[in-house]
Amino acid sequence: MPREPRHPPRPKSRPPVAAPIRVDAPTAVGSIAAPERKPRRSRQSANIAAETEYISRFFITQCPTTLGYVAAMRGLRAPRPTEPFTYCDLGCGKGLTVNVLAAAMPQARFYGVDLSADHIEAARRTATAGGLLNATFIKDDFANLAEREDLPAFDFIALQGVYSWVDADARQKIQQTVRRLLKPEGLLYVSYNALTGWAPFLPIRQTLRLLVGQASGTPAERAAAAFRYIREVAERAPYFQNSPAARKLLDEVAKEKRGYVIHEFLAGAWDLFTFDEVAEEMASIGLSYCGSALLEPNAGDTGLAPELQPAARAIADPIAAEAVRSFLKAERYRADIFSMSRPAEGWLGRWDDFADQVFGPPMGVMQEPQVRGGALAESVRAFFAVTQTGRASLAQIAKMEPFSGADTETMLRIAHAATRTFARRPYARPALEEVVGPDRIRLALPIHEILLAMAEEESRVALPSPVLGTGIILPFAAAFILDAACRVGVQGALEPAVRRLLDSERVWTHDGKRLETEKEIRPAMAQVHGEFRDRWLPFLLRAGVVEAA
Repeated sequence: MPREPRHPPRPKSRPPVAAPIRVDAPTAVGSIAAPERKPRRSRQSANIAAETEYISRFFITQCPTTLGYVAAMRGLRAPRPTEPFTYCDLGCGKGLTVNVLAAAMPQARFYGVDLSADHIEAARRTATAGGLLNATFIKDDFANLAEREDLPAFDFIALQGVYSWVDADARQKIQQTVRRLLKPEGLLYVSYNALTGWAPFLPIRQTLRLLVGQASGTPAERAAAAFRYIREVAERAPYFQNSPAARKLLDEVAKEKRGYVIHEFLAGAWDLFTFDEVAEEMASIGLSYCGSALLEPNAGDTGLAPELQPAARAIADPIAAEAVRSFLKAERYRADIFSMSRPAEGWLGRWDDFADQVFGPPMGVMQEPQVRGGALAESVRAFFAVTQTGRASLAQIAKMEPFSGADTETMLRIAHAATRTFARRPYARPALEEVVGPDRIRLALPIHEILLAMAEEESRVALPSPVLGTGIILPFAAAFILDAACRVGVQGALEPAVRRLLDSERVWTHDGKRLETEKEIRPAMAQVHGEFRDRWLPFLLRAGVVEAA
């Protein structure tokens, strides 16, 4: 059942302000100009998100391979990555995650649901242009969804960026939908904003919404004006002087794209949860906590200072203990997995559920994996080495040196330790045989070209990999190189990529430095070209994203 609101409901209207402040132009601190009085709403923030186009982002945490892997660690049986299954993304936005996953896992059936007709139309256009026959998009709200008769039961239901951004009534409708549509052995993924980490930002968010309502112009202009006003007074405001964490959060949020900020922070609903509150709501519809899609929290005390770990272990109840750990870590965001079946004790799982699982690196360009100290540290380093190509199953790895003497429990502990920081991840299928150094290449799937075009506007793109069963995320500069390489060859890709970036007049921040001139951009792009040729390209070939032409 929905919880009681933390604060008493605010009145829907308020007395008119004699001289509403104007924040849609730069102001000096302490100097606020009053505009001409107009017959308009005193607060316009309620509909600012509805007036703003939402960005497209791919969320790897809601990938079925990740969700199924965590479930297997708890002794549950989710569909294997190569089996048919059904998947529903509630609040799918423009459907980027659904379309990427549908292309990466053609044997499964994916559904995306969103209230916005524009979002659903955009998602359908991408699916149609990409030739995806296993992606269905539905315009509907959560109130109607629970009553529909044209939907199948789902193995997976995902709520990415929804639960904290709807009111209590909508959350109750979501719960009814999940209870009706999730299979008895199904998994629910739900992400939300955590109270402890975001609490200092709550007064800022409320003030930003107030200022947006007093500004004029487009939604982006009103949001920019509100942030400008807050940042101009922040140095002198006691709130920021007393709360450095609040100032840090403000600075981080202000750097995000305006469309994201408006939907994420300035829409009508923005609720913060503790873990136990969400777990209680899920328990009301028969769901048990399974684990975190972020993987690292599943290690228990990982991320806690050593002096805090005894305090967390002292809590006997597992739900309360997880809530305390979340508090001690000051988590801002959680991505939790709940299951209709009750998980087993512990985080090891059964050998038979992992023996044929393939492990490998999550991307082509990556830092050397960091391994924490402990009895398994050397074994985990060896595991990184033998899984670099992404072709061996855990059962095959167990027969290699230096693992040939290890028992199955030890091998499971090594594999889980290697995946917790995403330095390794489970694959859907073994990687393809490596093709050495082709100059002429082409994209493997029609949807790759469509998604690659998003690099024109976005900072990164996600390209589906049938091998990984998920998307590979490329920074836009590497995407520019890939696009040019498919047209003129790998060796000749640098020059057209540089020209494209210069013609776009895009500001590029590379290695922490803002690059604007050709003199600055050319050597940086040459570095990206070398990384693409030496590290990204071999991985993209093994992952089935590109192929030799």
